[in-house]
Amino acid sequence: MGVKWIDTAYAQLSPETRAQLGLAVSRKPFFLYPAGMQANVPKRWGERVSKLYSPATWSHIKQLGSSAGYEFNFDSPLSDTMDSHRLCLLAETQGKQKDVVHEISRRYFEEGIALANRSSLLEVASKFGVEGAAAYLDSDAGRDEVRTHTLI
Repeated sequence: MGVKWIDTAYAQLSPETRAQLGLAVSRKPFFLYPAGMQANVPKRWGERVSKLYSPATWSHIKQLGSSAGYEFNFDSPLSDTMDSHRLCLLAETQGKQKDVVHEISRRYFEEGIALANRSSLLEVASKFGVEGAAAYLDSDAGRDEVRTHTLI
């Protein structure tokens, strides 16, 4: 999810300070649950949080999210993340990655729209003027780059 507090802190630094520190914010795709490795994977985001940590973690995550301007929906379905990450890569080439990441994340974490929902991804692309999104998602472009950052 786009981390607003990082963006806020970054924006408060002067360009000189950023340059002096060599500081830049970069978002890289990572692929959760590659195809064929989904046998014991939870079906909902909240189930995953409970499995990794505990159900009690939900309240802490809700509090942190609320302080950053997000209202988490723990019923969001887990889904293939490949195309959402690929769209973010395409958006990066057009200087629109930050907005696309924030919107995809908001739709997923707040509205419960699956990350693999193609119509939602294309709506996000259209909203931010990402050109060539449908053709890009129809191709194999970006798949290898996303796969290099697989987390399981």
